[in-house]
Amino acid sequence: MMKKPEWLKVKIPTYPAFDDTLSVVRCNTIRTVCEDASCPNINECWKNKTATFLMMGEYCTRNCGFCNIKSGRPLPIDEGEADRIAISIQNLGIKYAVITSVTRDDLPDGGASHFSHVINRIREINPDICIEILTPDFQECMEEAIDTILNRPFSKPPESDLMGGDMERRTAVYSIVHEDSSTVSTKQKTYYGEFEKGSKAVPDVFGHNIEVVKEHHETVKRPPSSYKKSLEFLRLIKERSKELAIPLVTNPTVSELLEGETARRTAEYSSVRQGDEYQKDECKYSSTVSTKQKTDYGVFGKRLIIKTGIMVGVGETKTNILDCIEEVRAVGVDIMTIGQYLPPSPKHHPLHRYVTPAEFEEYERYGQQIGIKIVAGPFVRSSYRAKEIYEELMGIM
Repeated sequence: MMKKPEWLKVKIPTYPAFDDTLSVVRCNTIRTVCEDASCPNINECWKNKTATFLMMGEYCTRNCGFCNIKSGRPLPIDEGEADRIAISIQNLGIKYAVITSVTRDDLPDGGASHFSHVINRIREINPDICIEILTPDFQECMEEAIDTILNRPFSKPPESDLMGGDMERRTAVYSIVHEDSSTVSTKQKTYYGEFEKGSKAVPDVFGHNIEVVKEHHETVKRPPSSYKKSLEFLRLIKERSKELAIPLVTNPTVSELLEGETARRTAEYSSVRQGDEYQKDECKYSSTVSTKQKTDYGVFGKRLIIKTGIMVGVGETKTNILDCIEEVRAVGVDIMTIGQYLPPSPKHHPLHRYVTPAEFEEYERYGQQIGIKIVAGPFVRSSYRAKEIYEELMGIM
């Protein structure tokens, strides 16, 4: 057994607020990944009255070699779970909630509809909250699961139906956003969804952890999980979240409506809100969009943040880690966490090395060079300092 290095021999303080969080969690009979996965940051996070809520039971249908969550046959979904989580968040005064789950391969949609239900219920009770989700890979129903969780208002109907030269239809899209749906037909609502309602249901951060580098994925995370599937899932989140923001101008082109970049959509929206006549050739899209505008206009002007994470110390090389960073960046990931693997017990995958703090800092610098936010350190886990990292990233976007 390897001797633990000094940088991991940190005295973990206890705080009175820890007991307050524990009391709320116990009272509402909810599970947290903080406890079930033996997270080393539990004291710090619970001191700040934050927690990562674990949904869909205590049994996972996978059997990963690194994980401390029980593997077995899960019970049916608890329909009251959404209310208990939402009330716990309210009781704790949480402004940034992280929601994750065990993997449920036994469910037809992998639990995607439950994620959507929980997000909706949280926002109903806590309207000003930011929500980060950390999901499984949903195996054979990736696209359907993503669409369910993102409450996508449409799945790209034919352009003739979407546009059709019908100014009234485009105006209806704008009116839905402004809570004036009285003139919107049932067919239009079917295509576009009720934007104001649907937009509030989507998460602010959509996360899925690759967990380990490609070279050790099969032996550590184990089939049916696969590195390739996880990369594809992250790519699909990026691709299918692009349609969340609809440009709210009077007469956009088809390409602008369906494929315009975030800054353009935001600028178009701000020009409408300010009462300016929209001039396609004169609008300086990205240069005129302030951070406040991006925040004010929600999903209509702010793209979904995509997140992943890995553990190191399972046998990988530095080159393996750098390659992984490049690959997740290539599929559109915005935030990547990298932390030290610590085996929960001798029965789990063996530890191969302790990564030094200096090496973790190298990965953060490399991420900065290639355009991805890397949060790395011995005690870093996927939801570590999630609120602070999100706010930091949004402040520079």
